[in-house]
Amino acid sequence: MINLSGYLKRTLLLSSILVLVSILFPSKISANEELTKSSNSTYSISQEGDLEADYTFTLSRKSEIPSVVTKFSLSIPFEDYSSITITVGGNNYKYTTKKQSGSTEITFELPNIIVTRSSPLFISTKVNLEDYVNTEGENYHILVPPVPSFVTDAVFVRYPAKWGDIAWSSTSWTSDQESRDIKTLKLKLNQENVNPSIALVIGKDLGYKLEMN
Repeated sequence: MINLSGYLKRTLLLSSILVLVSILFPSKISANEELTKSSNSTYSISQEGDLEADYTFTLSRKSEIPSVVTKFSLSIPFEDYSSITITVGGNNYKYTTKKQSGSTEITFELPNIIVTRSSPLFISTKVNLEDYVNTEGENYHILVPPVPSFVTDAVFVRYPAKWGDIAWSSTSWTSDQESRDIKTLKLKLNQENVNPSIALVIGKDLGYKLEMN
């Protein structure tokens, strides 16, 4: 007869060893593997119509078993830009880029950062673009594109208060905060939208309904 007691003890011992090995020697992966990825975006518009897109990317695991992230790769929804800054833990990182149709892929190495569910990795990516806003009379047109391959938790738009209020928007929004010089909006995201880009018109009432295709 099979000694079930001995078999169960050996099975439990083997499972414990495997868990201990995974903790002491976490697997090395690139940031595109086995991780939960989300982002928050803030689009800040200057009086001159320049844009600073500030993305905070969060990488985490579904469990407490650690992984060591050695490389991070993402695509920003801009093909042309004036500058990019990558920051992790207060340090700036060098990167390589590859232009694609309507976007740019950014890749950079990380110094073996351990990621778990309770200890996520935060990566700040700032992209600057000049003359981003289109002006038509007294109205300002802003397009907020989605971030490829990332679940977007929140999107904020900050613009000069003197430009006025929202004349038209392709999505609903709420006023997040307002000062004398800057207005901040929180945009509602519609994951089922065929065109996930969000369009805003700031200024005078258009006097007609604008449709997005």
